Amino acid sequence: MTYTSARERLLTLAGFGPFFEGRHAMQLFGWAPKTAAHYLWLWQKQGLVKPLGGKSDVFFNRVADSNAESHIESAIRRVMPGAVMGALNVLNESGVTTQRPGAIHLLVRSDERQFKIGGATLQSRPDSWWSTLWLHGGIVLGSEQVLARLGAGAAVADSALSRDGLDPDDIDFDALKPVERKRAARLLKALSGQAALATALEEAYVQVWHSHRQPNQDRRRTSNMRRAK
Repeated sequence: MTYTSARERLLTLAGFGPFFEGRHAMQLFGWAPKTAAHYLWLWQKQGLVKPLGGKSDVFFNRVADSNAESHIESAIRRVMPGAVMGALNVLNESGVTTQRPGAIHLLVRSDERQFKIGGATLQSRPDSWWSTLWLHGGIVLGSEQVLARLGAGAAVADSALSRDGLDPDDIDFDALKPVERKRAARLLKALSGQAALATALEEAYVQVWHSHRQPNQDRRRTSNMRRAK
């Protein structure tokens, strides 16, 4: 029997991209489940592959791609296609907060299959939440390589209603585009009636929101009075 090294096998698996599933190894090499599990365990121990996490059966191929783990969003889409990037990541990416997320914050449907993923936290949201966000354009569609994301306004609203949401003082409301400010206000109102999500933090957001909007309203009122004269 011809010996085939681990690196050779993993280079063969490179045809599946920067990550592969355990079943791919079984199909390619004709292995039984126990044999595949043994080899995958050995490769993990040697640092040649890294599991996405949990029972996802997805492995980053470090031999085929030294930056394989940078494709984590694509790998997550493979096992949880409905997952959406959550508030803290979105607000940091869009410059609305300087708070840096310690992990990828994922939102999923309550009835969607979930996996424990290394470097990620998962929170489920009810169907009513998803329906409301889709109705108000609060979700930005992703691609094969990129997860769908909350829009910045939706991220503010979701953070306000989440138990582990950002303190409103950590959010630069002026950094929100006008359309996202309006969307955040609409979603705060629409979502606040969902008792399962509402928290005391919502009131703090509303107070900050009104104090943020008041000066702008005063300036518009003054400007209109001047034009009237």
